[in-house]
Amino acid sequence: SCCEQVGFAEMMTIKLGELMDQPRQVRIQAFQAAQKKKEDQAKELLKKKEREKEEAAKMAAQVAVNGRIANSMKKYWAALSNGEGDVSEVRRFRRKPELGLLVSSTEDIKKISPYNWRNMGCSGLTEQELRCLLVRLGEPGMPGQADEFKKMIIARLGTKSPTDAQVLAMCSPPGAAKAPPPPPPPPPP
Repeated sequence: SCCEQVGFAEMMTIKLGELMDQPRQVRIQAFQAAQKKKEDQAKELLKKKEREKEEAAKMAAQVAVNGRIANSMKKYWAALSNGEGDVSEVRRFRRKPELGLLVSSTEDIKKISPYNWRNMGCSGLTEQELRCLLVRLGEPGMPGQADEFKKMIIARLGTKSPTDAQVLAMCSPPGAAKAPPPPPPPPPP
């Protein structure tokens, strides 16, 4: 409207007046400084986008590794929940409610109280178990209360990707990769 145009014209007149009061060299330096600031901001924005791309690529790699580990361990978790396997591992699996999430149905997970979600933690869980839990909690239909536990797992795992050898070791049940004990030495003659 008319008042807005008059206000804009007044503002520009004041700004031009201020510029005219400055020596030419000062105006040129101010203009160059403003241009440099714009260029620096554009470079910083470009760097930020590059970092975000790298982070997204790392996250995609993490998700793929976690999925591979979780898929290879499904039968092992089911066996432990049925009481099959090493007695100490079965006992540990049954004592940790966090590990029970690996074999629980989505409906059962939705029934977990907010209090129990707050009590879940990462202590005592292996990296293999944490990665499997992260995949399980990332499936569709998980309750909102699981988000804090999921964030805790992500913070515990960090952003560093495991090596291929570590991934291979995590794709097999604990104790499966252990070498058999060496044979006893022969008796002395």
